[in-house]
Amino acid sequence: MKPFVCSLGIVFLFSFLAGDSLLQAKEPTKLEIEANKKGLEPYMDYHPEMDSFPVEVEKKEKMEITPFRIPFWSGDKEMVKLAVADFSGKNVSAAESSIASDFIRSNFIKNKSCKVVERSSMDTSLQKAKYKKKGCSEPDCGVKMGKILNVDQIVVGNISKLGKTYFITANLIEVKTGKILKSEEAEANNSKEIKSACEYLSQKLSKK
Repeated sequence: MKPFVCSLGIVFLFSFLAGDSLLQAKEPTKLEIEANKKGLEPYMDYHPEMDSFPVEVEKKEKMEITPFRIPFWSGDKEMVKLAVADFSGKNVSAAESSIASDFIRSNFIKNKSCKVVERSSMDTSLQKAKYKKKGCSEPDCGVKMGKILNVDQIVVGNISKLGKTYFITANLIEVKTGKILKSEEAEANNSKEIKSACEYLSQKLSKK
């Protein structure tokens, strides 16, 4: 009788321990099942309180940090490089023609709408190329000068005087094609108004 009772006790104890283990065993969660399917360690690859996997292991290994680069220019195209040729003149002095082009050049620089070649750089490049023509109002000479100066566009024009009134014409030329992109005119009632007339012309030419 005693061996039977002892065996019964052992069986009961074993059943109790097994039952306790079964009670402690939890039903696999949705995340654990998903982790098992993906071959992931559930508590290594996601936070247990989250409802989904933020990043899979194989994706983590491929992640790289790309440095943020700021483009030099904000637009799609680079800023245009431009030169202003000395204007040809009629019934005016060479100084007046040169001053008119200087006024237009300085206003383009102030507007910051393009990269303007300075007069000193222009003179140096033209001298090296042995280009001696003074005054330019036609597209042909504008293209020749533009290629020497390595610019995209060039402003050519003329200033003339009739009575006391000055008439100024300025053309914006595309060097590559020789096409006149814009043509503008302005008047000055006297020499003191030439500066304001040139300011008006540069604003009209630089306006898109």
